[in-house]
Amino acid sequence: MAKKVFMIFIKGFLQAILVIICMALCCVGGFFGTRYYYTKKASNENSKQVENMIGEAQIDDCSKNLIYVWNEEKSRISACVLEVFDTEKNSMDYITIPTSGQITISPTMYKKISQVNQEIPQVFTLSKLCSFFDKGDDTAFGYGVLILEDFFDIDVSYYSVVNKEDFEAAFEAKEEEVDKNGNLEGASYSNKTDTLEDDDNDDNSSGTDPYAHDDRFATSDNYADATTASDTTTEYGATTEEPSSATTSVKVQQLKESFLSDAAQYQDADSLKEFVSRQCNNIKSNLDIKNKLSYVEQYLELNGSAIVYHCVPGRYDDKTYVFDIEDATAMFRKCGVDSTNKEDEGDEASDDDDAEGVKSELFNIVILNASRTQGVAAKWSEEMSLEGYNVKQIDNYDTLLTDSLIIVREEGQGEEFLKYFKNASIQVGTVPSGADAELIIGTNDIK
Repeated sequence: MAKKVFMIFIKGFLQAILVIICMALCCVGGFFGTRYYYTKKASNENSKQVENMIGEAQIDDCSKNLIYVWNEEKSRISACVLEVFDTEKNSMDYITIPTSGQITISPTMYKKISQVNQEIPQVFTLSKLCSFFDKGDDTAFGYGVLILEDFFDIDVSYYSVVNKEDFEAAFEAKEEEVDKNGNLEGASYSNKTDTLEDDDNDDNSSGTDPYAHDDRFATSDNYADATTASDTTTEYGATTEEPSSATTSVKVQQLKESFLSDAAQYQDADSLKEFVSRQCNNIKSNLDIKNKLSYVEQYLELNGSAIVYHCVPGRYDDKTYVFDIEDATAMFRKCGVDSTNKEDEGDEASDDDDAEGVKSELFNIVILNASRTQGVAAKWSEEMSLEGYNVKQIDNYDTLLTDSLIIVREEGQGEEFLKYFKNASIQVGTVPSGADAELIIGTNDIK
């Protein structure tokens, strides 16, 4: 009898425990379910706010079309070109933006973009842009416009996405020597209203324009195909002893002569509109066909001698292309590419107001590699960006240093950087324009 009572007690006790566990699980499940719902809702609302930042396509007298070349097989951007078509000057500039280039998202932009994906790094190479967004190519390319506009301080009118095979039907990548102005060595820029070279260097010693073409042709939507001749980046090692006036060997995207000859066959507006419409079928863009066709009359007036090719200035650090922001800004302006802040291009303090980064008067920094070990400046750039600083530029330093050096403008500045280095010293000196401090990395601080 006692055993039977005991079994009834145990059975009731276990049932009570089971009921309590079920109730606890329901409460916990309800809590996390509600939390997930509202977190997801807030995330979606934040994402929508960021998506609203992506500007609508613009029809400008000076059209800036950011061309992405998409490699479907490797799921990455294999080439990137900014096409600048000035309808008033009747000129066309193609500016290659190397996809191995290192992009650093400013703290202000990162605060906004991270609402879409908190895992996106603050420093990455351009070719990997789309891997950080999961809402489809169109949205990713729109975010890319925002990031590049902020990084280079440029205003993009619209973007176009072309698959690799189509792009290669119109463009070819040629190995060129590029100077600090973004110009190709040996090319003539004398037919440009605003030359990118010094006035004393405007004459072309050969007397001919290597890019000249006698016939008229359309360009803006003709590149229904192209990318780099090789889908891999050629390795160029930057040397610390290279003089500042030296050129950099880069693959620059240029229209094929065969494509120019084919395009020159369209001599009237109707046939050219039909040609452009066909090309648009192979292109994704946030600018519709109707608006693209509005440029046809201007295309008819364009000839080959008005087409000029450039590359964003910089140099290679191992496999990474390091942009020279100061020289790039000068090149973009001379090509007619406006700043995103047209009212006050000189206002560089706005990042401090919005960014959730460091509270420092030395917010904008330049990092130089004085260790003669490739990749050191890039690694320090990534670390300092994560610390909240805005890395304006990385480069090599001419002299080999053992201990790192911190260059500031005024006595008493720079002590906040000492904690990052083993035995660094602070020196008052000249800091590059647009920067608050310069960090020169010695061999003791190789990462």
